[in-house]
Amino acid sequence: MATPMNIDQVIGGHYQFKDWLGEGGQAILGKAVDLRNGTHVVVKQLSADPQSPTYPKEVARFLRAAGLKFNHPVINSPIDLVIEDGQYYMILPFVDGDDLAILLGSRRIRLSVDQASWTADQVADGLHAIHTAGIIHRDIKPANIIRRHDGTIAICDFGICHLIYAPTITTGQAFIGTFDCSSPEQLKDATSVDARSDLYSLGVVFYYMLTGQYPTRGTTQAEIEESIRSYTPPSPKHFNPAIPANIDHACMRLLAKSPDQRFPEAQAFRHAIGVGQPTPANGVCFSCHLQLRPDSQFCGYCGVSLMTKAPSLPRCLACGAVVGEAGICPSCLKQFSHANHRIQVESGSLTGEVFRIPEGAYEVGRMQLGSRDQHISRRQLFVNCVNGTVYVQDAGGANKTLVAGQPADRPVLLVAGSELWIAGNTAIYSSN
Repeated sequence: MATPMNIDQVIGGHYQFKDWLGEGGQAILGKAVDLRNGTHVVVKQLSADPQSPTYPKEVARFLRAAGLKFNHPVINSPIDLVIEDGQYYMILPFVDGDDLAILLGSRRIRLSVDQASWTADQVADGLHAIHTAGIIHRDIKPANIIRRHDGTIAICDFGICHLIYAPTITTGQAFIGTFDCSSPEQLKDATSVDARSDLYSLGVVFYYMLTGQYPTRGTTQAEIEESIRSYTPPSPKHFNPAIPANIDHACMRLLAKSPDQRFPEAQAFRHAIGVGQPTPANGVCFSCHLQLRPDSQFCGYCGVSLMTKAPSLPRCLACGAVVGEAGICPSCLKQFSHANHRIQVESGSLTGEVFRIPEGAYEVGRMQLGSRDQHISRRQLFVNCVNGTVYVQDAGGANKTLVAGQPADRPVLLVAGSELWIAGNTAIYSSN
């Protein structure tokens, strides 16, 4: 078996291991710091047993996945490979967010139709890039789709992908993938699938986002397999009549049992659901209106994301975590009151963000609001929410916090409709 990484162990000369993230399949995941620049990375260590007869194939899959490079914002590509003391380590960018399995499963955060459609559109965009490169992912599932805290999406884990242009590592007709999200043809022979199998898996994820359940039935593996082959689930509109017809039809077309009845490629699906993709006009930032550098993904002045903007899930003002409409923040465990206190940012680098205000007294700064905007101070404002009232006060940073145009040098009571100016961001406070 693999020798477990130790805290503060340095891998490859400059990746210092800091914490465990989890284990799955044939790999162990950990968080590390790149000592050259201080950035966080993920270390994925192959954990397969060298004594196993399948070990050479596991190593081959690991090395193949480590060699895949994509210049695409939706795809989390490896940045390095370290082979040291007989151990194999893949280095990937650290994605600051939660996968859909956590958001929609254990945290039970609900997505609106717009949010689900936008997420599916972004996954399809990534799949288009993958398929164009001649690669089939073969494991598209909620756990492999991460929603970053800035709302953007990352597709992860190419450990069992199939390269159309290269000999397959898998022999025979052994199943590879995740049963709930696998296409009928993948159950039959994982070595012969094409891009339309990934689209079926995207359909499963889309259905799950829209309805809160998988389009399968049964509790045993055999029952689930049979339902994938023959069961047609109710359409998403059956659960939510407000779902637009084109969204409903597109989801069900992805789930067609025959590959020929699905969309021929990912871009056709994106066109069918018609999700808008705003881009900066004339090379000018839509937030601060300053000139952008070519091919920028973030404005160098105000820090706003210039990539396709997701409909924002509400975040906790106390810690910055995505909370949706949960009653208690799953990260800092602070409780939200029935008064439903929140602020919505209408202009600035945080445009579109919604922050729910939990009970208690706490300090809010750049890490809670927006880590890319250097104009937000590390200590921006103090918040005190108690007994249905909210007071805010500037924390003495370089860029002040104002309420109704006046400096919040002392605690200021917020009333519905109050306008806040937070280091260049204009937001409106509301409550029930």
